[in-house]
Amino acid sequence: MIRLALPVLVIAIICSPALAFADDDDAVVPLAAWGAASLELSGAAYVALRFGAHAFPEDGPGALAANLAPAVVGAGAAFAAHHWGLDPTPALAAHGAFWTGVDLFVLGTLIDGRDQRDGLRVGPAAWILGAIGTIGGGVLGATVGDRAPEAWLVAPTAGAMGGALIGVLWVLLSGDISGDRSAARLTIGVVGGVTAAIATAAIVGAYTEPVEATPRVELGRGRVLASFGGTF
Repeated sequence: MIRLALPVLVIAIICSPALAFADDDDAVVPLAAWGAASLELSGAAYVALRFGAHAFPEDGPGALAANLAPAVVGAGAAFAAHHWGLDPTPALAAHGAFWTGVDLFVLGTLIDGRDQRDGLRVGPAAWILGAIGTIGGGVLGATVGDRAPEAWLVAPTAGAMGGALIGVLWVLLSGDISGDRSAARLTIGVVGGVTAAIATAAIVGAYTEPVEATPRVELGRGRVLASFGGTF
C-alpha cells in the first residue's frame, strides 16, 4: 500500500501549484492530459521492467526511486504542458490507447483462460485484442476524445472503480471468496466497467460539437486588441 500511495502523493504535491494557476479549461485540459498519459505510459514501462525484466532492485534507494519515477515523469509532463501550452490531442490519444489496449488485453486473458482453473491466461486472444484496443483507443482519443476531454480523461478510472466494486460484490455474493474463480469474477467486473465507461465517453465526444479556436490578438496579460468574437 505504501508503494502505491507514494507516487499518488508525490504527483499531487508537485502538480497542485500548477492546478492552482490553471483557472480555465484551456489550461487544465493540457495539464491533466499530458500528466495522466505520461503517468500511465511510464507506469506501464515500470511494470514491464520491474516484473517482466526484473530490472529494478527489491529494496533500498534504487527501489524507492523506481517506485516514484512514474509520478515524477507524470508531474514533469503536466508542468511542461502547462508552461508551454502543449496541444492535448497527442496525450488524449495516448491516454485512450493505454486504457483501451489494457482493457481489451485483459478481456483477451479471460477468453484465453476460459478453460483454466482460475479463468485467466495470456494467449493469442489477449495479444490480438490488446493490439486492436491500443490502435482503436488512440484513434478515438485523437478524435472524439478531443471533443469531450474531461469525460475522456475521467471515464476509464471511474469505470474501473465502479467495475471493481461490482466484481467484489459478485465475489462476496457467490460465497466463494477464496475460490479459483474469484479473480476472474473481479476481472470481469473491472473490464465491464472500463469498457462501458470508455464507450460512454466516446459517445459523448461523438455528439459534442468541436469548439473552434477564436482568433485573438493580445497585448500583454489580459489586454485583447482584437477578436473575431466581438472583443476589441
